[in-house]
Amino acid sequence: STCVPLYIAEVAPADSRAALVSVNNFLITGGQFSAFLVNSGLAHLPSQWRIMLGVCGIPALLQFFGLLFLPESPRWLLSKGKVAEAEAALRRVRAGSVVA
Repeated sequence: STCVPLYIAEVAPADSRAALVSVNNFLITGGQFSAFLVNSGLAHLPSQWRIMLGVCGIPALLQFFGLLFLPESPRWLLSKGKVAEAEAALRRVRAGSVVA
């Protein structure tokens, strides 16, 4: 998916942008590998597909509820002419940084 790296690139400060996008890609790959390890460990259990699906659904639920607290994309807000809201969104994600 390109949505998350694009959002990270929009809201991250320029000096840490590449590192944050790289960490995102690394964590996705690590999550896939850990899901494989967990599922291979659960493969011997009866009704294993139900347990595997339930265990893999936990991170998805955490991510869903975490996304509810993210602000709109500042670039999207600017494209809609909502300059004050875009500045507020940048201030929210870049606390302590200068927002110009």
